[in-house]
Amino acid sequence: MQQKKFSFIAVLLITIGIFNVGDYYFTLKATIIGYQEFNPLISLIIGTVYFPVVKLIIIPLLLFVIWLLKSKVNFLRLHIYILMLFISYFALILYHKINVSL
Repeated sequence: MQQKKFSFIAVLLITIGIFNVGDYYFTLKATIIGYQEFNPLISLIIGTVYFPVVKLIIIPLLLFVIWLLKSKVNFLRLHIYILMLFISYFALILYHKINVSL
């Protein structure tokens, strides 16, 4: 039962990682054609070597840390937070696909 509970979290975390790579690609393409980044922290590092480091290394590492700490956090709270993160990234990818013709 414990394994089944955590497999859903694993699928969500992997999907969030994939969405993150998609967001990296779409953000690069969108900023090249003139769109602005809404995230004030990320907008400071777009066009620098730090942008791919944050998006392609640090965020996946943070997802991995969440996976490692999953048994130390309240299970329901963990599900809610990861599901909220999943929905946010899903909405972001939809936004990119609908509003930015790439």
